[in-house]
Amino acid sequence: MINSEVFWQVVRDRAPRWTGEIFLIFALTAVLLIMVCSLRRLSLRRSALAVGVYTYVYNVLVTTLFMREQYPYYRYTLRVDFIRQIFVEHSAFAAAEGLLNFLMLLPLGLALPFFFRRYAVAKTCAIGGGLTVFIEVTQLAARLGELQADDLILNYAGCMAGAYIYAAISAIYKRRRKKRTAEKTNCYKTQQ
Repeated sequence: MINSEVFWQVVRDRAPRWTGEIFLIFALTAVLLIMVCSLRRLSLRRSALAVGVYTYVYNVLVTTLFMREQYPYYRYTLRVDFIRQIFVEHSAFAAAEGLLNFLMLLPLGLALPFFFRRYAVAKTCAIGGGLTVFIEVTQLAARLGELQADDLILNYAGCMAGAYIYAAISAIYKRRRKKRTAEKTNCYKTQQ
């Protein structure tokens, strides 16, 4: 259903384009984040993950807000158009846009749970939902794009999918580690 040529054209159109000002803001805020990580005495791994997540979120903001031209009027679509266009009209452009909107916050959903000990999936979904609403409302209020119900649904679904993929992988890892620990304990008992 997705034409690869259309998909890559949409990717090229949506790829973040950094200006000197955007880079300067990023560099200053990244240095500030590194200083905060140092003051909080985070491990090098957690600090690197924090900078990676920040870099990714900043690129999402560049794509969705900073590189947009301001419209002379407010634009919003509260109908679920992309989803209808994909499954009813079989639009390759809508399918590519929908897939990219789904994938946009999926990496955030995969990475954020590493920062939480308890309720990681719920906290990640709350942050992803908040980020999605922030982007869409800012696009509407600043006239930098179009508030679309589809974007809200697909961005949030992508973040949720990432969080649940993390939870599934984490559960498998914990189960295997528990099994290895039990096997080592049994080996130790049989040797005595």
